[in-house]
Amino acid sequence: VTSGPRLLGVCDGVSGVQSMGLRPDELPNELLAACRQAMGAALSRGSVPTGSDGHWVMDLLEDAYDNTSAQGATTVLLAAMEGNSQVSVANVGDCGLLLLRPRPSTPRGAARPKLDSVFRTEALRYEANKPVQVMRFANAAPAETHLVIRGARVDTVECRPGDVLVLGSDGIFDNLGDEEIANILEDQGLDTAASAA
Repeated sequence: VTSGPRLLGVCDGVSGVQSMGLRPDELPNELLAACRQAMGAALSRGSVPTGSDGHWVMDLLEDAYDNTSAQGATTVLLAAMEGNSQVSVANVGDCGLLLLRPRPSTPRGAARPKLDSVFRTEALRYEANKPVQVMRFANAAPAETHLVIRGARVDTVECRPGDVLVLGSDGIFDNLGDEEIANILEDQGLDTAASAA
């Protein structure tokens, strides 16, 4: 998981690479660090768009991948804030993002606001139990991974003050429904006014 100014990201490394003598967390950690750096550079240049179709996040992911060297395979989801109200999401695989919004009937700053699901990403899979993955192996050309990144599922979603973004791997989203996740956050007394800051 990574977070930085206007960028959130999550990866889920493929454990099967251990049989090849590789650490499953090495590529995910390096990739997220490179994404954080690429976003920082984009912010410094003033090149983060507002109101776009979100496809620039694929470019950011591709640039970040090109600045990594670790071998392995991972799913990845990046969520970048554009302006003050739009989040652009690029998803390769089965990590997920859920946008929860306080119900209008909930007074702002209430101790335990009720949350409604507004948006949830869809997984990108080759087949039922085979998510699309960003990978680097000795026998695979980087151009193949560039094609995978170019095929990322891209979404844009409008956000409001008080909204809550939940990012996670398939370990969360395959086992908990939107309402269950909302209930957990409500039970924890999430302060949506503080989370919007």
